[in-house]
Amino acid sequence: MTRNNTQRHTARCRLAVVIVASLVAACLAGAGYILRDLGYRVTGYTAKQACSFVNVTGQPLDAVLGELQEDNPLVKYAEVVWNPDTGAVHASLLGLFRNTAVYRPPLGAVLVYPGYEAAIDAFPRPNISTTDIRSGHPGPFISTDAAADALPVRVDPSAMAKALAYAFSEPSGGAATRRTRALLVIWRGNILAERYHPDFNENSLLLGWSMSKSILSLAIGRRIHQGAMSLEATELRPEWLQDDRRTISLEQLLRMESGLKFSETYSPFSDVLTMLYRRPDMGRYAASFKRGTAADGASPWSYASGTTNILSDQLRRSFDNDTEYVRFLWRDVLLPIGIRTAQLEFDAGGTWVASSYVYATARDWARFGKLVLDDGRWEGRRLLPKGWIQKSMTPTAGYRSNEAAGDPPGLSYGMQWWLNRKNAAGENWMPSIPEDMITAWGHFHQYMTVIPSRQLIVVRLGLSKGPDGWDYERFLSLLLSALPHR
Repeated sequence: MTRNNTQRHTARCRLAVVIVASLVAACLAGAGYILRDLGYRVTGYTAKQACSFVNVTGQPLDAVLGELQEDNPLVKYAEVVWNPDTGAVHASLLGLFRNTAVYRPPLGAVLVYPGYEAAIDAFPRPNISTTDIRSGHPGPFISTDAAADALPVRVDPSAMAKALAYAFSEPSGGAATRRTRALLVIWRGNILAERYHPDFNENSLLLGWSMSKSILSLAIGRRIHQGAMSLEATELRPEWLQDDRRTISLEQLLRMESGLKFSETYSPFSDVLTMLYRRPDMGRYAASFKRGTAADGASPWSYASGTTNILSDQLRRSFDNDTEYVRFLWRDVLLPIGIRTAQLEFDAGGTWVASSYVYATARDWARFGKLVLDDGRWEGRRLLPKGWIQKSMTPTAGYRSNEAAGDPPGLSYGMQWWLNRKNAAGENWMPSIPEDMITAWGHFHQYMTVIPSRQLIVVRLGLSKGPDGWDYERFLSLLLSALPHR
């Protein structure tokens, strides 16, 4: 080999070493970033959810951490400290990746991000005791007198007992997976059944998860009734004005037809978990996604918690300041129907996380159902636009079920509500249940269901998991079999 060839060979070897070393360094840096991001996701999830559950629902910290570990096994490695005096929860992994959530009732818990501490502390809270409002009665809006309307004669006690037994029993031969915490059945204004797990009661505030989306729909309807928002509105955000997102309408957001490429999968690094546990301004993050291109004329429909938080941010933007925004949620949405103890949780940027975070008693969840059943009126006073409930119950034509994500066949979707109306193929979600059923549906099988044709409101809250955890159609069929058809 000549001297020049030797030099060229040596140079190539050095270049190869540099390239390999660079690749190794890049891989190590990438792995380090991934591990760091994962660490903060684990502690963010742990701090936020633990802060909510120990302070809002009153569950013991050990029990809360046990439940969180079922969803994320890495939680068991987290060091968690709760300060019962302030409500704050601190979480870390091996002394690293520290996250803190603070408690500020009635705004629940919020994950603290660097630079947001002062804004979180200064964010306005509603003064529920002195707010000048015309509100509904704080007491029960339903009769607890079983003699009313001759209920013992008209209701089949044996069938009712079977429905209740299913709700509070566990599948045989395995671990508890049904875990019903609260059940409330209201028929024609009377309580037919109200039962709780021993660890909970009628005053327990329980998380609705995605049932919160349906409550946002009611809040937006209320704001539209006040003339401050419009379903037809487009050009909703400044950053959308320079591309095709400018044509997205408020109604398209309500119907999950924005076409934004936000993923609702719950893998560790998914968009939805990034939004909930790694971003201080959730609506802004969700709005940053571009629209996808529908292939072969496919519908842009896609269920996304990010879309709901964009909607929640739009609601906030309809006010001149946050004091009026927060006051509206209590003065005009909750208090007029008698809800005083519910807690709505906000992100660090100051927007209600309406995709996921409403805590309320079973009876207060039923109050939302009563507003739906009475077509947006409460005690004779119209709170929602005439026809709003019917429009919410109108199926979205472009709805596409995602069977890979576990969607049951035959589902249909309205404006942030799940429906039992027949789809284009003539199928419906629950064939044995009346088609006019409208349901708020949340993670772990939370339900608030209204069946207008049967004058029925059902609230079911729990922690059900697995295929045998909860069969809602079976329960509703048992329940309906106990009631007269008219």
